[in-house]
Amino acid sequence: MSTSIEHTQLRILIADDSDDDVTRTRSVLYECFPSSSVRWVKDGEELLDYLLNRKVYKDTIHHPLPHLVLLDLNMPRRSGIEALNIIRAEKRLRDLPVVILSGARTVYSMKHAHDLGILGFLRKPFGPDEASDLRRILTESGVPGPVSL
Repeated sequence: MSTSIEHTQLRILIADDSDDDVTRTRSVLYECFPSSSVRWVKDGEELLDYLLNRKVYKDTIHHPLPHLVLLDLNMPRRSGIEALNIIRAEKRLRDLPVVILSGARTVYSMKHAHDLGILGFLRKPFGPDEASDLRRILTESGVPGPVSL
């Protein structure tokens, strides 16, 4: 038997340098996806450390690969697009579902992100409308796949 996306135990990793944006995003995610586990990294370099199991993220039991990455474009140390380029070059991360979550929405960044295989592009600040769009994107793309009860 399948269940709706709201009851799926999604592992979501947010990559964003804004404490306020992350607090708001987490709150809305927990409201809309109460069974989800939401983790946070502050920039593109830390995102890569997490996904490539480097530094403090070596333990894959405590830092499992997420079902979904919500990725801000404008971050220090390494931008979202730079991190996404590296993610797509890594064989085991190539198909990792990524949704851009950003206030910046230039034609170049949107086209480049879509060329790198993102699932969608959501505008910050993240609220109930964006959560509804995320639910639709996840359902249409099959993330995280069929869930059995």
